[in-house]
Amino acid sequence: FSGLAIRVENGSRITIKNLTVKGYKVALLAEGVDSLQLIDCDFSYNYRPRLKSIREREDLSDWLSYHQNDEDEWLRYGAGIYLKQCDFALVRNVRITGNQNGLLLSGCNDGLFYNNRFHFNSGLGIGLYRSSRNRVLHNQLDWNVRGYSHGFYERGQDSAGILCYEQSNDNVFAYNSATHSGDGFFLWAGQSTMNTGEGGCNGNLLFGNDFSCAPTNGIEVTFSSNALVGNRIEECKYGVWGGYSWKSLIQANLIAACRYGIAIEHGQDNALLDNLLLDDSIGIRLWERDRQPADWGYAQQREVASRAYRIEGNDFSKVAFPLEISRTTDLQIKGNQFASFRRILTETHPNERLSYVDNAKVAGIDTAGWAVFPDSLRVAPLPDGMDAFLPEEHLRG
Repeated sequence: FSGLAIRVENGSRITIKNLTVKGYKVALLAEGVDSLQLIDCDFSYNYRPRLKSIREREDLSDWLSYHQNDEDEWLRYGAGIYLKQCDFALVRNVRITGNQNGLLLSGCNDGLFYNNRFHFNSGLGIGLYRSSRNRVLHNQLDWNVRGYSHGFYERGQDSAGILCYEQSNDNVFAYNSATHSGDGFFLWAGQSTMNTGEGGCNGNLLFGNDFSCAPTNGIEVTFSSNALVGNRIEECKYGVWGGYSWKSLIQANLIAACRYGIAIEHGQDNALLDNLLLDDSIGIRLWERDRQPADWGYAQQREVASRAYRIEGNDFSKVAFPLEISRTTDLQIKGNQFASFRRILTETHPNERLSYVDNAKVAGIDTAGWAVFPDSLRVAPLPDGMDAFLPEEHLRG
């Protein structure tokens, strides 16, 4: 696969409908186009290199790296759609399958991307880089995955249903199905934040999505401040991996059958509220490491102690070790319920100023109606938004 099929530059209010492109490195590239509309198109079966991993072992050359894109480095991986500096874009009812990447956004703000089917790709369903205030809703983003061989390895190799990198702020991701992907959702603050300790991918809201069945993380959010509300996360290694997250809200999520429900190292000022954790090995794990990597500017520029958590109103059912917390200061553990556990709190290293009040050991927990949260956090579905979720009878594992 080589070449570019369609290029659109320096315009406004351009609409492309009913276009089918196959067999190219990049199907459509648009740059500097305001209010671009892509509707009812199919950009499937474009660039998808053969993977070198085999059933018994992975090949490390299959790992992806989306850490840099200021010089359009992402184009080396191909794309169904690549939008650069295209504000107020609309992408609706577009299909992309059998590619490496679906939709890639670089420097795109205030767009709306909904009712699309970007699935069964080997890299990303949707990727954002320096892109803010976008709405990504009602999309089918399942099976965007590589680096998984059942019984042999489960690495993901940085594939994801949704990827959000490098100063991408205030986006809304709601009512998407991103199951069976390397990560369901993968957010990283960006290299500029790692160098300076400033900025991040902040203010993003993940609401009412399904990020289940990821070989690695249902949701990965790191070095940033965001809200994860009302999501479904089942059968992942980590339900939520939130390393170095700060002032983040994790509320009313269903996290089930994961090895770790919520895991955060060096987090600060985070609220873990009203979640239902069911059949996980470890429910919530909080800790800090012995020392920081010497080459991380982030850790040199910021205070990164594990501290200041509210763990309130969560229900733990059939979670062997609901709380594993070490080297953390100023914790309020209040109003949680625990059923069918081995040990509620495990401390491998001492914590400081831990408050444990009004928690209850119960015989059982009603798991119906788990997504209870303030109306202020609710995202209204689009009037013509499709039901993107897999049917309940669909095989989940």
